[in-house]
Amino acid sequence: MALKSLLRWLRSNLTSLTLALLVGLTVWIVASQEQNPVQEDELPSAVAITVKGLEPGLLITNDYPQATSLRLRAQRDIWLSLSPEDVLVTADLTGLGPGQHQVPLAIHIVTQAGLVSANPSNIQINLEEGRQREFPVHTSTTGQLAICYSHDDPVSDPGRVIIRGPRSAVELVNKVQAVVSLDGLKESLSTKVPLVAVDADGNTVSQVTIEPAEAQVNVPVDAQDAGCRDIAIVVNKSGQPATGYSVTGVTVTPAVITVRGDPGIVSTMQPYVYTQPVNLTGLTDSLFTEVTLDLPAG
Repeated sequence: MALKSLLRWLRSNLTSLTLALLVGLTVWIVASQEQNPVQEDELPSAVAITVKGLEPGLLITNDYPQATSLRLRAQRDIWLSLSPEDVLVTADLTGLGPGQHQVPLAIHIVTQAGLVSANPSNIQINLEEGRQREFPVHTSTTGQLAICYSHDDPVSDPGRVIIRGPRSAVELVNKVQAVVSLDGLKESLSTKVPLVAVDADGNTVSQVTIEPAEAQVNVPVDAQDAGCRDIAIVVNKSGQPATGYSVTGVTVTPAVITVRGDPGIVSTMQPYVYTQPVNLTGLTDSLFTEVTLDLPAG
């Protein structure tokens, strides 16, 4: 009997109970909102975009945004711990072929926050078929060896490399160059040189990779020619500075020169040569002057 009475009471008071429940729920929601309100704001830093689903044999050939700025809505206590690491942004290229595509960004938020907007919300992706070709390495030199020196042809190791990249870029490549500077060189050179892909006009072709990216280039330099010799310069000073003054140092530019002439004369020379006399008589200040050298005839 008690159960039947309870059921009758519930049926007769259902409307009142429901209203009371709604009022209580409303009061709880309002109180929660006052203590922990919902806030809308931007994440403090952009979120990286992960590209997935690129079909084999295709390459992305354009620069696209690497991150997106997100505006989210969440309660204040959620914002206290919210960071870009709580959001995953992906651009799915599955099934896309060569051409230009507008790819929407898929945004997954792992916390209790809602997405308001993303900037950008989609990215443009240009896809092109990849290609590779083999090229010989062409070595070339710039600058001049030291006087009286000569060199044999540079040799590159490896002698051939692989070019990879979008088909349109690979087809522009005319040759692969390794350029070595010989400025002032007096002995054989062995050095690593970055390789550069160029077109028929000598312009660098971008968007391709070279494997390997460097080559070991050897430049054999022959011994100094007969009749040539490197010798030091010694200043021939004459006279004395004014009373109370003294010479604190002498600088010669260049300090060493190369002489060239009759081998019989050059071979008998001392390893140094004097300048013509530099007169210091009565000097009270530094002296800057050009002088000739006291070289033997021939």
